Amino acid sequence: MSNGKGITRKGMKPEGIYPVYGSNGIIGRADKYLIERDTIIIGRVGASGMVNLAKGPCWISDNAMYVSELDHSVELAFLYYVLKQLNLSKLAKKSQLNHLLVKNP
Repeated sequence: MSNGKGITRKGMKPEGIYPVYGSNGIIGRADKYLIERDTIIIGRVGASGMVNLAKGPCWISDNAMYVSELDHSVELAFLYYVLKQLNLSKLAKKSQLNHLLVKNP
């Protein structure tokens, strides 16, 4: 897992090509992307523990974490449903989620 990157309101554009994901889903659009492929996004600020499956390319804001590396033997959709079943939001303390999920906090 890696943390998303900050994007300003000015960096988001209604006519943008790529979706921008925050901690609880799409929060806007932008003309640039952070990640090119499909990924799983987990909220880390505000809606901590919320799990979303994003179709790439897309931007992930610094309010969320995303799967940056995945073993090719693991199906992304399967991992998504496993994470949804874990109900990560019950571990909503930011430090707990970051400690459990982020490789390089």
